[in-house]
Amino acid sequence: MASVVFFLHGISLADEIHFPDDHAPIQVMGDHTHKAGEWMTSYRYGFMKMDGNRNGTDNLSTAEVLSDFMVAPVDMTMQMHMFGLMYWITDRLTMMGMGSYVRKSMNHVNRMNTKFEVETQGLGDIKLLGLLNIYD
Repeated sequence: MASVVFFLHGISLADEIHFPDDHAPIQVMGDHTHKAGEWMTSYRYGFMKMDGNRNGTDNLSTAEVLSDFMVAPVDMTMQMHMFGLMYWITDRLTMMGMGSYVRKSMNHVNRMNTKFEVETQGLGDIKLLGLLNIYD
């Protein structure tokens, strides 16, 4: 059985058969190379929701936060659209560009129990990277 698995994995390295584990998980960028002149695009969506307050590992109530601050956060949501573009200049050198569009919304309450929301949206960080293949 081990020889069959080894044989099939050897074929996948020759670009004839692809297996699900040929690439790293989607969060890992730059785990593989292609041939010169090839392009690859990617899109990822991220969502996060947080609520409550902490001081280190201790949970804090809103009243505890308001005893030290005039405003306390209640909850926050974030949506992120992440775009990637890779171009293989040579068989050894890959250029990568990544950017994102982010939307954040946070609810607050103040000492007079007035609730309000703040929102922001726009372009996130832009990364330009190079990937050099030093071992085949």
